[in-house]
Amino acid sequence: MTHDPSTHSLLCNELLVKYKQSSQLCSNSIKDLTAERENDLNSDGKLGNVYKYINHKLNGSSGIGPLLNSSGEIEHAFRPC
Repeated sequence: MTHDPSTHSLLCNELLVKYKQSSQLCSNSIKDLTAERENDLNSDGKLGNVYKYINHKLNGSSGIGPLLNSSGEIEHAFRPC
């Protein structure tokens, strides 16, 4: 049995397209769920829940605060060394 490189490349491209589609679907679902939760907070009317949500978003689930740059601003993007 011989190995056909073009078949391998075609299969890899098909898998990559499927992966990207699945990844986009997952990202969209997460964004929709986040928006739904935020809308529920707005309609809830409990200010304490809003503060709790904001603090969780700022501090993350690990309890470690966001990274600050030399100006004291929150870093949003990863920059390789």
